[in-house]
Amino acid sequence: MVPFEGKFIGVFRTEGMDRVPHLHVGRSSDGFKFTFEPSPIEFKCDDPEVRKQEYAYDPRVTPVDGDSM
Repeated sequence: MVPFEGKFIGVFRTEGMDRVPHLHVGRSSDGFKFTFEPSPIEFKCDDPEVRKQEYAYDPRVTPVDGDSM
């Protein structure tokens, strides 16, 4: 989780009964109680192998293209 626009945001790993990992966005005003997006993060890639949910196991938040957090 990281500070974001005066609140907190994070990427959280979940597993369903099928034991396939999924990543969800969570938001919080205090950093303790989170509200989670109901749909998992969708991987967008031309390679269908990379889009597989089996690779959704690393919930790190990383700046991209020089964006600061």
